[in-house]
Amino acid sequence: MAGNRFIKNGELSVKLLLPLLSIFGGCCSNVYTLEQIIAGTPHNMGNIVTFTQILFVALKTLPEFLNFRNPPTFLRRRSIPFKIHLLSVLLFLLGTISNNSVFAFGVSVPLHIVFRSSATAITMALSWAIGQRTYTQRQVFSAILMTVGGIITIIYRSSEFSLESLKAVSASSIKTGDGVGLLLLVSSSVLLCSYSLLNDWTYRTYGKHWKESLFYMHLLSIPLLLVNWRQLKKELGYLIHDAKTVSIPLINTRVPSAAIMMAANVVTQSICIEGVSALASITDALIVSVILLLRKLTSLLLSVYLFDNRLSWTALIGTFTVFVGALMYILSAVPANEISQSSKGNKAL
Repeated sequence: MAGNRFIKNGELSVKLLLPLLSIFGGCCSNVYTLEQIIAGTPHNMGNIVTFTQILFVALKTLPEFLNFRNPPTFLRRRSIPFKIHLLSVLLFLLGTISNNSVFAFGVSVPLHIVFRSSATAITMALSWAIGQRTYTQRQVFSAILMTVGGIITIIYRSSEFSLESLKAVSASSIKTGDGVGLLLLVSSSVLLCSYSLLNDWTYRTYGKHWKESLFYMHLLSIPLLLVNWRQLKKELGYLIHDAKTVSIPLINTRVPSAAIMMAANVVTQSICIEGVSALASITDALIVSVILLLRKLTSLLLSVYLFDNRLSWTALIGTFTVFVGALMYILSAVPANEISQSSKGNKAL
């Protein structure tokens, strides 16, 4: 069971604690900086944000893999085959591009939310179909709870549930009859979940070399993203010429505020992705999916608190449902005899 790897006598190991701190600290801070960038400029900055994040992580991890005695690449020998790294990048980028393209083909936001919130259930289904893993009824039920709770929270985050609102959501989803858009939506969900499962298989087959995976994932993404260099150049211009500036006392100069937020966004994203990669190396893909869903809802709650956004009672119920489902899954991953032994040990202390 997945829980056996990181839960012992009811205590989380340090190996699990550090990635969790990186995920909830780095990822939640990253969402805050991203909202500041979006709120501070009327222009779309998505491409330059993504490219800058990937470039920073690649440069940050590069020194660890340099080997000047190994021409022509001058990189140290890989523990994981290059074709696995390449497949991982293709799955991730194709999934991301498909996910970002669905709105151009008539896919509604509610339908998109449903599929993106179903990552845990889809990962479980793929693990069962491809990885031949078995799950208990409690684990399946907890995955359904998390999926339903995530959908409720995001759809009804600013409005209460009613029959009228349900009809409106259903109507907007039904209008998305475009086959191409629906195919892209399904494909993106399957590709991104397959990417998680590939990482899981890679770590089990070739060892837990998550830093190597992280490095090649970002390095190989750079040339693929540079295909869109014209848009990147345009967005970089918006960033540099931002009218709002911040004074830097030590160097006695003013810097565009968007650039400051971009730097903070890049650093927090690096912390976030390192936490996710480290977590994936010591748990399975489904546990990672559960943790990321909890992180997503935590970011939503922080966004409501920090930016005075309204969160409905329906959304709070959905959030509670997700946390209950996550707790059920984590507890169901621990065998009953291990829990019994843990409780006996606690009584003996």
